[in-house]
Amino acid sequence: MTAMAEKTNGKGSIYQLDKGKDGKKPKSKCRKWRLVVSLGKDPHTGKYRQKAKNFNGTYTQAQRELREFVAQIEGGNLVKRNGWTFNGYAKHYVDTRVAAGEIQERTANSLRGTLRALGYRIGELRLQEITPEVIEAAYIDLRAGESLSGKPLSGRTLYNINLSAYLMFQNAKEKGIVGENPLDKVPMPKKDTKEKESLSANAYSALISALDPTERFQCAVLLCATLGLRRSESLGLSWGDVDFANGTVNVHASTDDHAGLKEPKTEAGFSSPIHARAAGRRDHEAQGGRHALAH
Repeated sequence: MTAMAEKTNGKGSIYQLDKGKDGKKPKSKCRKWRLVVSLGKDPHTGKYRQKAKNFNGTYTQAQRELREFVAQIEGGNLVKRNGWTFNGYAKHYVDTRVAAGEIQERTANSLRGTLRALGYRIGELRLQEITPEVIEAAYIDLRAGESLSGKPLSGRTLYNINLSAYLMFQNAKEKGIVGENPLDKVPMPKKDTKEKESLSANAYSALISALDPTERFQCAVLLCATLGLRRSESLGLSWGDVDFANGTVNVHASTDDHAGLKEPKTEAGFSSPIHARAAGRRDHEAQGGRHALAH
C-alpha cells in the first residue's frame, strides 16, 4: 500500500500522553506517546499541516518509531508491519536470491557469512528497530573483538559486511518492510588491509618456468596462469574440452563448493576456444599436461 510522498518540516516531536495524576510522571515510566510530524504551511489554505499517531512503548522505542514515521511520510511508503528480525530476514534474503537464480551457491555462502557476522551483534532486533546508530555501535564492537571468532575484525571485513547489509536493507526497503535503509547514513568502513599485488613480468616468467605440467596441481596452476582461468573453471575441465591438435581449451563448466559442475560465473565464461599453450612452449610439454589431467 502506498501514499503520496510529502516533505516534512524537521524531525518531528514526541508528546507524553500519560503524565500521571500529579502531572509529574517521568518519561522513563511513561508508555503512551503522541508522535507529531509537521508538514509545513499549506500553500493553498495558509494553514499549518501535520500528521500524528499514537504509540505505546518506551521513550526509546517511541524515538525509533518517530524516525520511521518521518521516513514513511517522506518516502510515501506505508511500512508493512511484521516480525522480521535481522537474522530471519538475512536468511530469507539470501535463500530467495539463490532460488531466483540471481547468485550461485559460492556467492550465497559468502553473503551468509558477512550477514551472520553482523547478525552476531544485532540479529534478534526487528528490522524497523535498526538505526544508523545501532549499526555503528555494532561495528565498534566487532572492531573491538566482540565477534563470532572472538577476534577484532579488519576494516576490509567490515567493508564487506557493510556492503552485504546495505543490499539486504535496500531489498527490504523496496518491499516496504522498512521505511529507509539505515546504511544510507553509515559511513563506509575503510579498507585497512594491504592491496594484493600482481606478479611482475620477471616473477611471472619464473613461475611459469618452474611449474611441471606433469604434476596434477602444478598443471592446474599453469592453466590458470596462462589462460586466465578461474580455479573453479580449471577444475571443471574434462578431456572433451581440450583440443591438443589446435592447442585450445573450451571452457563450458565450472565447479561449486561441493565439486559439482555448474555453468561459468559470467557470460564471458562461455568463451570461444582459448589457446592452451603459452607462446614458445613445446608440444611435448602440452602432452605432459594431458597426462597430468588424466590423473
